Amino acid sequence: MKGQIEVIRQFFDRRKKRGQQHEEGILMLMMHHINERHYAAAGLYSSEKLPQSTVGSRVLTGDALRNVIQALNVVVGQHFVNDRVTKPIIIGEGKLMVHGRKMYNDGSDFIIALTTPENESDSDLEKVFKKIELGVKRISKSSRMTNVN
Repeated sequence: MKGQIEVIRQFFDRRKKRGQQHEEGILMLMMHHINERHYAAAGLYSSEKLPQSTVGSRVLTGDALRNVIQALNVVVGQHFVNDRVTKPIIIGEGKLMVHGRKMYNDGSDFIIALTTPENESDSDLEKVFKKIELGVKRISKSSRMTNVN
């Protein structure tokens, strides 16, 4: 009986570890894109608009980062409708735009939100959303492939 319990425990430990690696991969993906584009923050949200993961840019620290992420969470939670949101936020003396899009991955949906400079072009922004969406799908696919092995 002890041997069977140990095998089951190891199975669940491996499953938990793969889930953590999946989440870390998505965080690194979002962090790469916001730092590359000099955005302030990014967040991944459930279809119920609840924050799953948020990351901030290297240029923000402490209270500034906390305020941006809090404003990002509020905009997604209160203003996200019709599969997208675009809303300005004021942080201190600066103005940022929050952009959010609903993404789909194997029958489930999630929300990606970014805080950008107010003058960010729509075509650049859509490219970033597409890259993040494809990255999330790639990470999810590799995670499922690992689960099979």
